[in-house]
Amino acid sequence: MDYILEPGAESVRVRYTFHNETARATNGRWIVLAFQRERMPGFTPGLGFASDEFSEIDWIGYADDDATSYGYGTDIGPFGVLIEISGTQIIQGENYPIEACGQTEVDLMTIDIGGPGPDGLLAAKRRREGIDQRTITGTVTESDGSPAVGVRVHATRGDEWISRTLTDADGAYTITVPGDEGVTLSTFRPGDATVTT
Repeated sequence: MDYILEPGAESVRVRYTFHNETARATNGRWIVLAFQRERMPGFTPGLGFASDEFSEIDWIGYADDDATSYGYGTDIGPFGVLIEISGTQIIQGENYPIEACGQTEVDLMTIDIGGPGPDGLLAAKRRREGIDQRTITGTVTESDGSPAVGVRVHATRGDEWISRTLTDADGAYTITVPGDEGVTLSTFRPGDATVTT
């Protein structure tokens, strides 16, 4: 198992090398055990944090709003959460072939590293993928005009979830979105009603 980190990269490639000395080809199973969910909520582009829908996805991220976040995906095929118990997820994807009488290299996954929070991680993922993106800034205030601190700002396009960030001590936020199409920004804080602009 090799971890490949290129100079200046924001991602790590994970590669397995199998030495099959038998005359019989076999299959490997793409499976990951993730322990982060209890303190780092999982999310995926398009669906956001709707983890009950994580069945046919190609990338999953884990968000820490105060520190580094990370996510991973694979070109082997779609994957999903097989089972989740107390914040521990068993994630299963498609099988991959291991050749007989030889050596097989499998690029198992790419791990993206960014943050803080989901917005910084998704921006790093898009940079790796070469996707154009832009930054939107703004301020959220309370009804009395004072800064609204720690408010979640979500960006969506129709039913597609794009990203999420938090307001700072001044109520200011910065969120990064792909492309130049319009997005809808919604603010949410536990205990408050959702506000859409």
